[in-house]
Amino acid sequence: MERIKEFFKRFKSARAVVAAYRNTKLWLKKKHHELRARINPLKVNRELYVRNHGKEPNLENPENFNEKVMWLLHNVYKYDPLVTKCADKVGMRDYIEELGLGEVLPDIYGVWKRPKDVPWDELPERFVVKCNHGCGCNIICTDKSSLDRKDANKKLRRWLRQNFAYMYGEVNYKNIKPMIFAEEFLDDGTGKQPVDYKLMCFHGEPRMIMVCTQRETGAKFMFTDPDYNDLSLEKGWHAGGTLPERPDCLEQMLEAGRQISKGFPFVRVDFYSIKGKPYLGEMTFSPLGCAIDYITDDGLKMMGDWLDISAYKKGERK
Repeated sequence: MERIKEFFKRFKSARAVVAAYRNTKLWLKKKHHELRARINPLKVNRELYVRNHGKEPNLENPENFNEKVMWLLHNVYKYDPLVTKCADKVGMRDYIEELGLGEVLPDIYGVWKRPKDVPWDELPERFVVKCNHGCGCNIICTDKSSLDRKDANKKLRRWLRQNFAYMYGEVNYKNIKPMIFAEEFLDDGTGKQPVDYKLMCFHGEPRMIMVCTQRETGAKFMFTDPDYNDLSLEKGWHAGGTLPERPDCLEQMLEAGRQISKGFPFVRVDFYSIKGKPYLGEMTFSPLGCAIDYITDDGLKMMGDWLDISAYKKGERK
């Protein structure tokens, strides 16, 4: 019996060593990637494109949407403080207020620097806690009594340590100061996450709508024109969804999108439709790190034709 106990003791110790080795290896790999992205963010961005499309992007003479947005990101957007402000989910709110469009913003309950500063007891029964400096950093709470605050704080600490510019070379995120904020829970009455209507805006005009559904179980994407006619441009595992009914507030979304996107050659402006009213989610300048792979090649070419960067390449605009 003692030999068996000793065996399992050594076995557990060996497993701990192996786990520590693997964790250290992963940490070193992550830090090496971050260092490469700091030194040459464009190279890291290009590598993502190659991974998704199997070829190098043409940045000398960009033609499709991904190539043109990547060129903008590293030659124009990285120097534009307004792009940084609007990529910041808290800073964006100030910009929207300045435009006189505060009515499309969800209610905000507070902004904090550290997880321990979040007054969980003072928040309503339902809310969403987010970080402002990247994507996917959301904690959706529909019942405060069942929220695991320890786990929530752990996630927030991890997210705050990240600089999303060093994931895929999206330099517009580099100078955003990481913060935590809480917003109202947007309920469309379905019991699920509301449908996301992402307006693809080119030179101040929404030209296409990306409709996102089923985000809890595996997001499905559909694409329509501004009149909500299905364009059937989706591909891959995100395809196969059913296009929801036209939102009642679509015209309000489109008009707000025009005002918000004015002055930007490209920006994606995301909305939700809640009880007939549009609510703004975020502004995105480099969807999927300029390497979208869920739209057909014809779709990416069409979007590239909508995006005119010739004046920027000639130095006539900054």
